[in-house]
Amino acid sequence: MTFLRFPTLFALLLAFAALPLAGCDSSSDDDSGSDASCPPANQASGTFTATAGGSSFDAACIQVIVTGSTFSITGIENFGQTGTTAQEQINLNVFGASAGQYSLPLGGSFSYAINQSGSVTPDTYGGVSGSITLTELTDTSAKGTFSFTGVNMSQNQIEVTSGSFDVTF
Repeated sequence: MTFLRFPTLFALLLAFAALPLAGCDSSSDDDSGSDASCPPANQASGTFTATAGGSSFDAACIQVIVTGSTFSITGIENFGQTGTTAQEQINLNVFGASAGQYSLPLGGSFSYAINQSGSVTPDTYGGVSGSITLTELTDTSAKGTFSFTGVNMSQNQIEVTSGSFDVTF
């Protein structure tokens, strides 16, 4: 079996992370997970919070995809904001998902992206270590906790800690 090399995997994560950030338009940041301008496909309601690089992260837009045994959740903070507000995104993908704990790199893939105002490309940090605990995963809801360390192309690190989500979809 051939594994993807880190640069290839990182490029894929960057492409995945950039899509939701590129399509943002104006809206209010009500941090409810049900932002009116959040793309309706795969939209979830509930909470998705963490501490990223020492700053609070509280998603205004939450999307969930469950395909086969893969669980994917994305939280976007400051979704649709313009001006000086940075848009941030956390992506979590768990392979072979059911209730339980999963660790990087084989249990899934995690990433954090930040797109500063005026930037064309988000600064994306691919998860190199960390874990997610799914305490609940049903056909319509998910609940869990997570933390990870991410590294960007310049080899800078970010710590994403105290992460939790409780969503219905």
